[in-house]
Amino acid sequence: MVYQRIFAPLRNITFFSLQELNEAIWEKLERHNNAFFQRRNISRRKLFEQIEKEELQPLPVERYELKHYQIAKVEFNYHAYLKEDKHYYSVPYQYIGKRIKIIYTARNVEIYKDNILIALHRRNRRNYGYTTIKKHLPPEHQFVNGWSPDKFIRWAATIGGSVKEFIRLMLDSREHPEQAFKSDLGLRPNYHQLEQRIDARVFITVLAYHLLHAIEYILTSKGCKLSWRTVKRIVSSQDYTTITLPTTSGPVIHLRKPGIPEQVHLELYEKLEVDYKKLETRKIIA
Repeated sequence: MVYQRIFAPLRNITFFSLQELNEAIWEKLERHNNAFFQRRNISRRKLFEQIEKEELQPLPVERYELKHYQIAKVEFNYHAYLKEDKHYYSVPYQYIGKRIKIIYTARNVEIYKDNILIALHRRNRRNYGYTTIKKHLPPEHQFVNGWSPDKFIRWAATIGGSVKEFIRLMLDSREHPEQAFKSDLGLRPNYHQLEQRIDARVFITVLAYHLLHAIEYILTSKGCKLSWRTVKRIVSSQDYTTITLPTTSGPVIHLRKPGIPEQVHLELYEKLEVDYKKLETRKIIA
């Protein structure tokens, strides 16, 4: 009907501007709406004004947003992981270990348990970041088995002043100290009877801490804000080929050879000034 009454009459006319075309369409549309129905003494416009107009509802205040869904599990640090953004959102600590539904739009992230809304956040697309609401924290900021920042500091003080300051540094590096419990290094209580073993573990930990920050510093200086956790995931995702070589003497030799890196690996290697062609083939004898 619209084609016959609007487009067909205009098909042989040449228009020199979009405005001229729209004015011609509008004129035909007005004529179409004011014309009577074939078997009724009323036009489409009159029918709209007498019946349909009063039934119209106001348009929504906000634009409609597409909703996306994900099923997740609340982790021990009372955060749920949104895969699309690789971001963590806090959930009331009572739901640790529970399966929840995440419904998210371009602006908001809603978290439901048994169809009941338990958390609402503004969406944050920062990879491997944390969005935390303080009231979601457990009493005294305790985690599993009573972990808390104070407990780690007291535990570190029993070893030595340098260890205590290192733990404080780790805790202060996070907006919420509890997030350091699941940091790149991962704070965990660990007990040794020999003081030499304690010193060795502290030395290795401090060395690893400075190494990770050196990597992050190199990346940041080149305009890349990837964390160590992201770097580790990218590197570990590169394909490797394992070649198994049996020997006549009994042991089996396994050769682990790196494959051709993808673009995401090449970009990371370039920023870290790593020549992927020199990646070693590992030899394992089993």
